[in-house]
Amino acid sequence: MAPPRNPLRLADGRVLYGRWPQSMPTTGEGPYIAALARQVKGVPEVVLPVGRADVATAATVFEVEPARQWRTAIRQVLGYAGQTGLAPAIALFGPEDYLHIYLFVRDRLPGLGLWVYRGRWEQVTSRKSARLKHHPSYVIVP
Repeated sequence: MAPPRNPLRLADGRVLYGRWPQSMPTTGEGPYIAALARQVKGVPEVVLPVGRADVATAATVFEVEPARQWRTAIRQVLGYAGQTGLAPAIALFGPEDYLHIYLFVRDRLPGLGLWVYRGRWEQVTSRKSARLKHHPSYVIVP
């Protein structure tokens, strides 16, 4: 049996594995997961003891979801962060009130990162960057 692909070595010596890119789904979240993994130089679909994180780097674990499911993304990524010891971040795509989401995260979960897809992934770190509108061209078409 071949060894798993895409090892991610954590600072504490643990090794996590993911899949890339041939086995990634080409619909739904798949293209967004692949784009984020490429941009942050992370590993997609990382297998954890409980669940599978969408993307992980040596410092951060990400959950990618449609923006309307941001609360679900937060619950999932906090579980993944607890298992890995990595900083949690949610990566959202699609139209939504990102200012509302940013303020919720900033005020209630200050250690949680927020990323938004706008033709490429951007980290939201201020009210101004949260207010930028979603445009229909920000959709990945397989």
